[in-house]
Amino acid sequence: MKRVEVLRWNGKQSEGVSIPQVSLDRERDFLEIFDVSDALRPYPSLLQPLSVERNISVSVAHYLPDFVVLNSLELPFLQHLTRSIKQSDPPLSSTSFSSKWVVWYCMPTLENNQKPFPHSFQFAAREKPMTNGSAVLEKPKLFGNLITQVIRQNQCTFCGACMAICPVNVLWPSGEQPTLIGTCALCELCYYQCAQVEFSRDEVEKALFGRTRRPDESIGISLGSFVGRATKDEIQSQAQDGGVVTALLAYALESGLIDAAVVAGRDSKWTAKPVVATKYDDLVKNAGTKYTPSPTLLGVRSAMDEYLKKSVGLVGTPCQIRAARRLQNSPLGNLRLGEVITLAIGLFCMESYTYEKLIDTFVASKGIDPSTVTRMGIKKGSFIAWSGANELLHVPLKEVDAFVRNSCKQCDDFTAEYADISVGGIGCPTGYSTVIARTEKGLELLRNAEKAGYLELRELKRDDKGYMKVVNMAQTKRLRRAIKPN
Repeated sequence: MKRVEVLRWNGKQSEGVSIPQVSLDRERDFLEIFDVSDALRPYPSLLQPLSVERNISVSVAHYLPDFVVLNSLELPFLQHLTRSIKQSDPPLSSTSFSSKWVVWYCMPTLENNQKPFPHSFQFAAREKPMTNGSAVLEKPKLFGNLITQVIRQNQCTFCGACMAICPVNVLWPSGEQPTLIGTCALCELCYYQCAQVEFSRDEVEKALFGRTRRPDESIGISLGSFVGRATKDEIQSQAQDGGVVTALLAYALESGLIDAAVVAGRDSKWTAKPVVATKYDDLVKNAGTKYTPSPTLLGVRSAMDEYLKKSVGLVGTPCQIRAARRLQNSPLGNLRLGEVITLAIGLFCMESYTYEKLIDTFVASKGIDPSTVTRMGIKKGSFIAWSGANELLHVPLKEVDAFVRNSCKQCDDFTAEYADISVGGIGCPTGYSTVIARTEKGLELLRNAEKAGYLELRELKRDDKGYMKVVNMAQTKRLRRAIKPN
């Protein structure tokens, strides 16, 4: 293993730290090396290398994993570093570690003043402290492990988390799955961001709600259930069912609760894609359900890096909401990306469909040009497509069952149980939505949007037939027989 001692950070002598924290610019042609010595002066133990390979990077790895390797995200590093020091418990030091995982990297020797690129960084080791004080070295979990455990098993939900988290931007969509388009930095972040690899319901519930669910909370923890709809005609005409999601986002933007929303948009051929909505017209334009997957977490990365937004509302299916919570709660989670998501609205979802099979093959086989379709929906056991007010397609749902994505067949979450607010078209009259407030933030948003005239709401009690229908649908999804992927 090669290593190099860097003694000057931004023209200043270092304080004995041999491997710097670095960030790569967007064009990837030079390194910006941060001078953290002043920020860490009150914490002298952090400035002393633990050994020849262990230094400050090790100490902050658990709290700032995306800064351990070359990072293409241009952010105020010192703010995050200072916050990580203040939040550490027990305080970070050179002799004690409270983190579960310790990651450090080695920088190869550079010859002839060559500029290092992402592939110049090599994985050194990952250390998992044992209870007796000893440690073991484990083989790193990389994108290749995701290929083996998730993608080849047809369990990828195409949520976009692994692509959004990649610090060197070498993961990109190909069809409806991520693919490697460059040299991996061996950082393990993609693996530990994947909710299909590991997802602890109890840990997420404790972090989100302060407790775990009770046995009688079969559709997750909630503070109240309602039936509602948007009050504005332009939202109702464009949105699915009652337009509650669009109305909530519109109010959240206007009130300053969020400064952008990531929603599922589409192109003229109905290919779903994440869209960053920053104004009311954007929300209305992209309203309505798309029945094929969209890499929504890539939209959050775009909102943060390209739009420079700091408070984002995320709309997603249950698997996308789980991915967002995994991002926020994983031991190797990207705190920057996770902290940007300040509102999560989940959609009821039984399943989604493979675009190639549903749109390119099935819809086209009916003599329908996808570009003429303005809306799709699933109502009373039928799959329906419209062009304006005209029905173009109306077939039994069983005709499209063969196009359900395999990952959906393994999912047991119908009502987006880890969202702030969950919304769906089950258990309510036509033109309305069922709404479940799960967090205090979600309940407050609902009440404020109602007071501001954005929503009409009425309470949906647990003994109501509509509520029981939601419970039954959730139970059906949870208990249905999982079909193994081909």
